[in-house]
Amino acid sequence: MNLTGPVYRLYEYVLHRQLHKDQAPRHVGIILDGNRRYARQHGLEVPWFGHQKGAQKVMDVLRILWEAGVKVCTLYAFSVENFERSRDEVEEIMSIAKEKFSEVVGNPDVHKHKVRIKAIGRVDLLPEEVQLAIAQAEAETENYSDHILNVAIGYSGRAELVDAIQAIGEKIRDNRTLTAHAWGSCTSHSSGAMLKSPSRTNSECCLSSAAM
Repeated sequence: MNLTGPVYRLYEYVLHRQLHKDQAPRHVGIILDGNRRYARQHGLEVPWFGHQKGAQKVMDVLRILWEAGVKVCTLYAFSVENFERSRDEVEEIMSIAKEKFSEVVGNPDVHKHKVRIKAIGRVDLLPEEVQLAIAQAEAETENYSDHILNVAIGYSGRAELVDAIQAIGEKIRDNRTLTAHAWGSCTSHSSGAMLKSPSRTNSECCLSSAAM
């Protein structure tokens, strides 16, 4: 008898009971990491087994956060630097990304909680079919505002800083006043909710370049 399923559901129930909407953080960031290590620990040389398992658990975590009243969630899924991985691994990750964005259209939890989906990053670097799936997910949820799900894909914190500085330079060149609000509008994942404590799924206490 496999007790993993029932035990996990019990853990999920206890975790949910401990979350209080009036104490929930406004913005939670999750760095999706450790998938390749997970695959190796299970005796598999192909890393995409870990990516697939990780993607399956994401919605479970998001559902708990939405029900707890977390307004904004940011998933750091795929950085620009990740394009340097093997061709097969990148193609598999892009396939998973296309599948998950496509599932948004009919996902009952997304519509129940009125979650607006936003892709942040250099989306133009992604395969055309992934860009199309993203566009459809964003269009399907563009009128929702109860929750926001930022998916950082083709993303780099350093690249965003460069883009923000360039945008600020343009504002200064046009003699426009630079305010805190203007700074926020220059960053791609601005949502009015400061990200204070990103969580990393591999249990390590470090940040990736996505959150720098």
